[in-house]
Amino acid sequence: MRRYGRITLFLLIFAFSPLPSPIAGGPAEAPPAVLNAIRYRPDQDSLRIVLELSSPTVFADRYLHNPDRVYIDLDHTSVADPIAPIETGDGIVRLIRSGQHDKETVRIVIELDSAVDYKVFPLTSPDRVVIDISKKGTVAQRPDSPAIRTI
Repeated sequence: MRRYGRITLFLLIFAFSPLPSPIAGGPAEAPPAVLNAIRYRPDQDSLRIVLELSSPTVFADRYLHNPDRVYIDLDHTSVADPIAPIETGDGIVRLIRSGQHDKETVRIVIELDSAVDYKVFPLTSPDRVVIDISKKGTVAQRPDSPAIRTI
């Protein structure tokens, strides 16, 4: 009977002893993605902007009015080196600028000359986010709620 008492005591101590936290003992968090460059290619009635990244990231985009602009937030991302604002001079996009919005988010702001249609999508190998902007159509078809996507 005394032996069962020791085993029970051992099990009780083991059951209520603190275990290491999964965060402290788990694998290290992935390093943030890095925005390495922004490039663009104008076409007749459209413009393609490419955000070159070091790794996949989660992003959200939103269209704002007065003045017309699109912004894309890249979560868990930093900027490699400051990227100078880009003036496209194409009649669709006035200015593309980027910056560290907060500690873990890079924001890309695309200032527009007028209302546009746009779509944002990820590509891999290498990792990048592509923004296609077009003069055709109206922004009324675009919902004002942010879209969140992961690449």
